[in-house]
Amino acid sequence: MTAAPELNPDLRLLMAVYDENILRNPFYLALEKLRPDLFNRVAELNGIILVPCSGSLSTSTFSESYFDSYVLQPVEDEYRTLSGKVIRIHDRKLL
Repeated sequence: MTAAPELNPDLRLLMAVYDENILRNPFYLALEKLRPDLFNRVAELNGIILVPCSGSLSTSTFSESYFDSYVLQPVEDEYRTLSGKVIRIHDRKLL
């Protein structure tokens, strides 16, 4: 069994800057209902689920595949979403 990779310090700071009750976030509630499988998959991948701030959401209706863009899997010095997009974190910004 391998140890979980260290969390990127920029990501750690991003998580500390904004606070919202996740149990009232429409994205998170839809994720729990439509894709409960993702929670186990993210844990197996040592991944991260990005939860958008509720104020940034333009809809409260989500397709099941929509959530794949918000799951980050660590790959070397970057992250990859389950939908295949490469993500980097630099200076507290997702690139």
